[in-house]
Amino acid sequence: MAKIVPNVHRIHTTYKGRNLYQHIIERNGRMLLVDTGAPDTPESLLFPYMEEHGLHPSAIGAIIVTHADYDHRGGTIAIKRRAPEALLIAQKQELEPLRAIEGMPAIDVTFDGELRFGFPSGMRNDNIPVHLYHAPGHSAGHLIVHLPLQRTAIITDAALGEWIPDVGGEPSLPPIYFDAEAYLRTIEKIRGLDAEVLMASHFPLIAGKEQVAGFLDGSRDFVYRVESYLLEKLERADGFLDIPALILQSRGRLGRWKEEADQALQACFHAGLHRLKERGAVAQAPGGKGWSLRRTDLNALR
Repeated sequence: MAKIVPNVHRIHTTYKGRNLYQHIIERNGRMLLVDTGAPDTPESLLFPYMEEHGLHPSAIGAIIVTHADYDHRGGTIAIKRRAPEALLIAQKQELEPLRAIEGMPAIDVTFDGELRFGFPSGMRNDNIPVHLYHAPGHSAGHLIVHLPLQRTAIITDAALGEWIPDVGGEPSLPPIYFDAEAYLRTIEKIRGLDAEVLMASHFPLIAGKEQVAGFLDGSRDFVYRVESYLLEKLERADGFLDIPALILQSRGRLGRWKEEADQALQACFHAGLHRLKERGAVAQAPGGKGWSLRRTDLNALR
């Protein structure tokens, strides 16, 4: 648990055997939370950390919900109980999944492409510029937090490397994304921020230009490896293949995570097949029950 860069607290816990990092942007005792963790995270981690560092939940001015996954928004209700005046901020396309969550407080501020503000508000000469950007791929309304003065981007799950590690650093899950084209654009958007520090929710700190570039390259290259694998299998297939068959044949080809984690590839395969379909490389069977290769220049796609 530490203040890694000026004004940013990065707090470590675990969730389902994986790292989970929480982030607090703090200036003069006022706080801006980035995600709220699982339902027990505020009481077990965030509130004790604040007390230890002379901070109080009532000083939380806003809560940024980067996306609607359980381990990123689960503690929102508990936070709002202690900080009822805190504004909830989310990207517009994440509103529907957030509103579907029972008991989820109303979102106060939404935006489309980007939102820029100074924190704390009302302190023009002593606030922190905060830039929020729509960063879809992992979810439709995922957002990232850019702190330009600190050369830092809090990306949570917007890019996920080549695999998601467990607490021991071993592969636990494949990267999960639902829109391959949007995910690739998000990776390049993060690269364009020229940040020297990336703070991802399930990874140790990514610091230094080489490390940042390597992480983003790995995130991009995994998408390309998935698509190359899909093209290879469909090229050799006699007829249509469905996603379960493609997953079954992928064991050990795309990563070293445990076999039970292979099912998490379903989202990546679905996203990859739809991206290849848009490029004219594959066709979907009538009724959507399988996929086959179309005649095209495969070398140009690989």
